[in-house]
Amino acid sequence: MLWLKRISIGLLGLVLLLAVVGVLLPRKVHVQRSIDIAAPAANVYTVLDNLHVFNKWSPWAAIDPATQYQYSGPWNGNGAKLQWHSSNPKVGDGSETITSSEPDKQIGLQLRFGADRTADSSFDLSPAANGTRVTWNFDVDFGWNLPARYTGLWFDRLIGSAYESGLKNLQTFVGGLPPSDLSGAAIKLVNMQPQSIVYVSSTTTTDGRDVANAEAAAYGKVKAFIAAHDLKVTGAPMAVTRLWDPAHNRYEFDAAVPAEWSNLTVPASSPVKLGFVVSDIRIVANKAFLAKNPAARKFFAEFKLPLADINAQNAKMQEGQKSQADIERQANEWIAAHQKEWNRWLSDARAAAK
Repeated sequence: MLWLKRISIGLLGLVLLLAVVGVLLPRKVHVQRSIDIAAPAANVYTVLDNLHVFNKWSPWAAIDPATQYQYSGPWNGNGAKLQWHSSNPKVGDGSETITSSEPDKQIGLQLRFGADRTADSSFDLSPAANGTRVTWNFDVDFGWNLPARYTGLWFDRLIGSAYESGLKNLQTFVGGLPPSDLSGAAIKLVNMQPQSIVYVSSTTTTDGRDVANAEAAAYGKVKAFIAAHDLKVTGAPMAVTRLWDPAHNRYEFDAAVPAEWSNLTVPASSPVKLGFVVSDIRIVANKAFLAKNPAARKFFAEFKLPLADINAQNAKMQEGQKSQADIERQANEWIAAHQKEWNRWLSDARAAAK
């Protein structure tokens, strides 16, 4: 049994040696990678500060497309949180939460992996010769977890390579955005209240001449009604398309003019009707930003999202298709279905920036 005793002593000695070496290994590990991006710091910051677009450039997003994501907290900034769940061990379960956010300079995050592992991450933005230098940091404190200190020996290579890939993806993603400087921007979506209108419903063929004649006749009736009742016009004329069916050569529309008509009634037999245009969603931005960014101004001015498409997407959400992946898929499908218009809007926006 002497050999067994010697083996036991040897194993004990090896364990003690590993423990001693583990104590001497670094308790904290820092990983850092940088890249220069040809864009203003505000543009890079806007992307990093919004976890909803993290997977547009994340180095881990493509590992498991079936990963489930959940967003909570504010849309962006401090408190915004992204959680993920994957059966792929290379992705696993975890979360990241923005803990600090200094516009155009720095973003800090707390990372959680599994049930009890934590780490910190941050992005530092600084001026570069051709735009902005982005430094992605990873910091972890292993404490007295000696086995974890050994794994830390490979962190710079493993995490560093992923960070390098992610930063290249970020560079490509930011570079593909419209050429605008988001510094000082105050952009938001605003729900517009219903607007009173005077309108005439009409039907014609889809032939261009027939459409022009029908719209001219309908607007003529609306304008005559407004003049006869001395109504105040409050906006530009609009056409509300109710049906466009080239296959059956049929076009149904409402020719409308926004106007104040309170306390006014019309007989049911009148071709001219009084009503409200449905509430709308519009992009609003501060004048200083628009003056500084003609590309954004041009894109905001041209972009159109038909009410029917909004209603169709809302219906999908009510049916349960409301996850972040669902919404991104619906958005991509909408762009694909309107690719010609989308490309024209982007082309016009880029041209406006020259």
